[in-house]
Amino acid sequence: MAQAHAEYGLGYNLNAYYGCDVGVPTSGAITLGHLYGKGYQPYRYWELMFDSLLPGNNVTPQLYELELHEAFGGVDITTPSTPVWASYGTWYGSTASIVDNNTGTYWYQGQWSGDNRLGGTITLDLGTPRIIKEFALFYGSGCPGNFRVSVYNDNGYANRRTTSFSTGVWSGWKSFRMKP
Repeated sequence: MAQAHAEYGLGYNLNAYYGCDVGVPTSGAITLGHLYGKGYQPYRYWELMFDSLLPGNNVTPQLYELELHEAFGGVDITTPSTPVWASYGTWYGSTASIVDNNTGTYWYQGQWSGDNRLGGTITLDLGTPRIIKEFALFYGSGCPGNFRVSVYNDNGYANRRTTSFSTGVWSGWKSFRMKP
């Protein structure tokens, strides 16, 4: 169980691992064998897509910083030289500001509740595939209500894996754990 916890970060109770990945049962009998070979995979590209703002949240989301962690509660592996680009919509500020380790600079997409410009993406290129278990976002006003994180290893998007997140209202730092 120590190995399962180190890989998945879900604790030492086998019941916590139901449905944690494709091929792992969601109920009934579960064994450590179901988890073998199902752990975190390395990916080069990390893409965030904002799906919605919270109801009544009529300000543009201001993303001040994005961190990628190889371990739960780990250190940020992004640097000011990490390539970052955005697609779709009206952008304000430099996308590079989200990895500059400065929570005083920010980037945002021109969008608000009901705006048809939602759906823009921010993509980070890690240069080589790396295992990321957790990421953290530092938001000012207008945090997203729902967003997706997609990971892949080539620009052809083969073997893309996407996880969705729903949030409550927050500003400042908030961490999210990737599923293996």
